[in-house]
Amino acid sequence: TPEAAQELADALADNERFLTKSLGPDIERKLKDGLLDGDVIASIAVGSGAAALGGVLSSMAGRVANYAGEFWSTLMRARGEAAKEKGVKIMWVLDPTVKQHCGSCLAFGDKTYDSWDDLLAETGGVVPADGTDCNGGCRCSLEFA
Repeated sequence: TPEAAQELADALADNERFLTKSLGPDIERKLKDGLLDGDVIASIAVGSGAAALGGVLSSMAGRVANYAGEFWSTLMRARGEAAKEKGVKIMWVLDPTVKQHCGSCLAFGDKTYDSWDDLLAETGGVVPADGTDCNGGCRCSLEFA
């Protein structure tokens, strides 16, 4: 629908702003600070600088995961709206690479719903990466059935 397309366009614009105005500059600042840190400089001198810089950057992992989770949630909602527009069934597909799914995904996943509205009614509005117990860490998906 035009609304779903606009929601996706807005999410892309928000993500672009996040990358260029927040995450990118913060990574740059972390790297610069790391390169000025005495311990990191010492580790570079003995050949373990890559590991030290990796440690500096690891503190950014949560922010990157949050960014990815928000986008995944938007994409899943857009897919649901597209299923509604097409009048097709929709399936909550459990990611086969995940070793242990959260309770929400186990309760609602691996099922085919007659419509997007039926999925939302049964889950109480929960979709992969939005309202699930695993939230932004969710990699389950919605597929047309």
